[in-house]
Amino acid sequence: MRILSFKTGHDPAACLLEDGKIIAAVEEERFNRVKHAADFFPEKSIRYCLSTRNLTLDEVDYIVFARAKNFSTFLKVGWYFLMRPPRNFTELRYMFALVKVQVQGLFSALRGLASYKRIFEVMGVRARKVYSFDHHLCHAASAYYGSGFDEAAILCMDGKGEATSISMWYGKGGGLKLLKRYGIFNSLGYLYGSITDFLGFRINDGEYKVMGLAPYGKAVYEMDDVISVGDRGVRINTRYSLYPFSIRSLEARFPNINREYQEDTPPQPNTDIAATLQDRLEKATLYYVRELLLTAKSYKLKAESLCLAGGVALNVKMNKAIWESGLVKNMWIQPAAGDMGNVFGAAWLLYYQKTGRHPEPLRHLYLGPEYSQAEIEKSLARSGLNYKKSDDIADEVVNLLSQKKIVAWFQGRMEFGPRALGSRSVLADPRTAQMKDIINAKVKFREPFRPFCPSFLEGHGEEFLEHYMPSPYMVMSFSVKPEWREKITAVCHVDNTVRPQEVFHATNPLYAKMIEYFFQKTGVPVVLNTSLNVKGEPIVNTPEEAVLFFKKTDVDYLAIGPYLAKK
Repeated sequence: MRILSFKTGHDPAACLLEDGKIIAAVEEERFNRVKHAADFFPEKSIRYCLSTRNLTLDEVDYIVFARAKNFSTFLKVGWYFLMRPPRNFTELRYMFALVKVQVQGLFSALRGLASYKRIFEVMGVRARKVYSFDHHLCHAASAYYGSGFDEAAILCMDGKGEATSISMWYGKGGGLKLLKRYGIFNSLGYLYGSITDFLGFRINDGEYKVMGLAPYGKAVYEMDDVISVGDRGVRINTRYSLYPFSIRSLEARFPNINREYQEDTPPQPNTDIAATLQDRLEKATLYYVRELLLTAKSYKLKAESLCLAGGVALNVKMNKAIWESGLVKNMWIQPAAGDMGNVFGAAWLLYYQKTGRHPEPLRHLYLGPEYSQAEIEKSLARSGLNYKKSDDIADEVVNLLSQKKIVAWFQGRMEFGPRALGSRSVLADPRTAQMKDIINAKVKFREPFRPFCPSFLEGHGEEFLEHYMPSPYMVMSFSVKPEWREKITAVCHVDNTVRPQEVFHATNPLYAKMIEYFFQKTGVPVVLNTSLNVKGEPIVNTPEEAVLFFKKTDVDYLAIGPYLAKK
């Protein structure tokens, strides 16, 4: 059985499922080079997924749209505002703005312009082959089926999906049960995004920067008027959360903000605002986790394993707080936790509904395009670069890293999701403190306070990380043990935490081999890994883009396929 899944809106993407296994997945931004590619139809992503099996749309058994249909969304939003009418002018303005968007979507659907019909009906696909699912149901399915757990509690948190911002589920034996949901005015994602924009970053893009900014400050602000967490629940003041109408209230609440981040030490009071916001997010999430587990137990369900999805689940500091709370024995976070990961959820859910069988859990994220040696050499030959073919590219790269060189690494199938995991990466020696500043200034052209991540060889996590749990996707933060902080100083954040990737020979043999060589040479089983892109651009996809990146940055070498290029 073959299922093609796709989504539109923010982070459009597509994936192909074959007999319960994800065969291919990619985001549209990797093709059109527009970060997040908001509101682009994922045509190139769909074509790529089909090409991996030389399929036409007619040869796909089912097509699934990872969001509710326009009319269903319109009803859900309308019902939400009927049940929870606006209580202040900010909520009223937001309601009118959102309803306007929903009405426009509804009229588009009535005119036959809904995205899934516009493409598939024109191409002759039978309407009965096309399915769609609720946004938060897709989030829940992406976490539950991806985890491999047979039984688990599931918490989904994002800005909003249809009229929901937080949903609680339970998965058992392949089925999913909704336990509870919270609406738009309770959105932690909206609040975090609104303050992200207020602090000078882009909403729906720069939230991870606020998370990185927080350890430079202290949670000293009294913010109960913005968000309060207590025994009676979480209360969010929508005057501060409903973007863009919230910005004026935030400016009055937190005056004298400095939005310049080019100095080594980020500005006050920004750092303390970020720290307080992060602290409140963690406390609010712990409240919701406890509520979820208690609700599950009230249904006489086990509550030992927890799955997370939704964009808020990309907050690694929050995930660390959940894990270290000891509330659950097992925890799995969907690595593509944002909206792009819903293509997994929709495909897995439809597969389960059609077959009654569990789909195969997510094993890795190397699901994107791969380029042949001939294609790579053709790009290099046209580039004018000085390059050679290497007998052992991993060994040569390790020698360069140990000489403090920075190497762009382009190998194998591109990663799906927001993280570079050793296919499209920039690599460096983590033992040199100055390396962080060098890469930020000369390669990434980004704010100097932002940290870099370590990739480490399988089996070494407990050696240098506290409270370690398996972390192959960079979706969890851990404290570094004191004796290791100087050894890997370039990847330690100011609070001595890291967001690591454990690299396995079984899923990325060349990358694991390279790190193993580095370990043999230096005694450190860790390399610095950051994404192969510059600020504001998507991760590199093609050999031509890798060459262009190499030319316009101060990276020393490019390891692309079996070839090594230098300037």
